[in-house]
Amino acid sequence: MMMVWCCCCCCCFVFCFVCRLLSVVCFGVVVPSSSCCSSSCCCSPTDKVTCGKTMVRYENLAGGGVDVHYSDGSKERADLVVGADGIWSQVRAQMHEEDKKTATYSGFKVFAGICEYTPHDIKEVGYKVFMGKKKYFVATDIGKGRVQWYAFIGVDANEETPEGAEALTWLHDDVFGEWTNEVREIIAATEVSAVENRALYDRPPQITKSWSDGHVALVGDAIHPMMPNLGQGGCMAIEDAFVLADELAKIDDKSRVPEALRAYRWRRQVRTAAVQGLSRFGAEMLLRFFDHPMRVEMEEGKMMPRVVNFGYLGFLMAAWKVLGVLDTTFKLQFNYLFEEP
Repeated sequence: MMMVWCCCCCCCFVFCFVCRLLSVVCFGVVVPSSSCCSSSCCCSPTDKVTCGKTMVRYENLAGGGVDVHYSDGSKERADLVVGADGIWSQVRAQMHEEDKKTATYSGFKVFAGICEYTPHDIKEVGYKVFMGKKKYFVATDIGKGRVQWYAFIGVDANEETPEGAEALTWLHDDVFGEWTNEVREIIAATEVSAVENRALYDRPPQITKSWSDGHVALVGDAIHPMMPNLGQGGCMAIEDAFVLADELAKIDDKSRVPEALRAYRWRRQVRTAAVQGLSRFGAEMLLRFFDHPMRVEMEEGKMMPRVVNFGYLGFLMAAWKVLGVLDTTFKLQFNYLFEEP
């Protein structure tokens, strides 16, 4: 039996590796985690999803296999345990013998919500990123006339931000008050009950620490948490699962499970470290160096134009826009991200 101890993310992007290999046009699909969980229940009559359990510790057994102990005093036995329990992973904390709270604050807090909204260009664009100085807004179609959005705000870790209805008003009127109508329309269409916010943390790549312990392995944010700039947290977890399953399929005896887990780690370590680095670099650029491009515009009733956002960074962003630097950078990033794992 294999047990996956998980903490679900909000959504993930699914891409077709076969289409890429065959040079066929392929579009990404955003899948809410609730849909993923529902689908996983249908994989096999023997599969099941149990919610509301809190893992306290795991115990590798001398004869192979693992016991998982829960806070309610119960336990279960499995041939393999996969810790997919997120950045504050209890599995990881035990494996590395460290406190769960060792992640680093990223400099961003995120407000996330879901609303009923249909953009005018829904048939052409399904995923949008609006960028500004120390903040950016992401909106993506999740089907059935709904949009999932994220507002990333660069603030100090101890800086208080509004909650509930006040948060929506603050985002709509102050944070994004001068942004495009679409951003403010999405925020205005969101119910208070559909919004949550949290501080964002990550960790550096785990080069020296193990990804497995006996018959226990780590996947996803439990071993390589990353900033959400590139939308790759859930994607990397899916790739982990693909490679892990591939390595397990090569063995014919459960005594070789630790060997398969080590092979999985070596196949995944370089790629996930690169994506972690790209994600963190993007966050640092937005927080410390990105600004609105400098531009010249005419004011009504005046003869002379005025320069908006004059300064070094404003000029640099305008130059990058003209030279296509950002477009080229994004293309290179995504060509790498959507390769076969």
